[in-house]
Amino acid sequence: MVTTTLQTLFLLERLRPNAIRELPLGAKLARLLCVFLIDGELFLEKDVHNALSVLLRLYCTSEMQDRLDFSSPIPGLVSFYDLYSSVAAQFAAVSYGDPLFSSYLILPLQQRLVFCSDAACGTNIPQSSECSLSLFNRWA
Repeated sequence: MVTTTLQTLFLLERLRPNAIRELPLGAKLARLLCVFLIDGELFLEKDVHNALSVLLRLYCTSEMQDRLDFSSPIPGLVSFYDLYSSVAAQFAAVSYGDPLFSSYLILPLQQRLVFCSDAACGTNIPQSSECSLSLFNRWA
């Protein structure tokens, strides 16, 4: 079921991008982060891992990165920080240092959202212009 859903999302993004263009990229990635919370190690299953990898490559294009904004409200999510904290704890518990899982965790860090809750803090943290996919490619 999860694999089919991820594959459907990919097909929509590639074949019918206008159908889901109105959904914020931050919301899409927040939902993808939830996959890492399902059933402990589900993300390590080959088909799920491959689907998540393909979606990450798609969402790390420069066009998509320009639209990435985790600071906007995400429908159905009260606090992105709470979701991120849960996913980070899951990473520490079951990731086995998986590079794909790491790459998904890096995306929000590019906007400094995990370090602080107001816009004034973290101003000395450089924002990378490269997507975390470049890190993923070095690990793979």
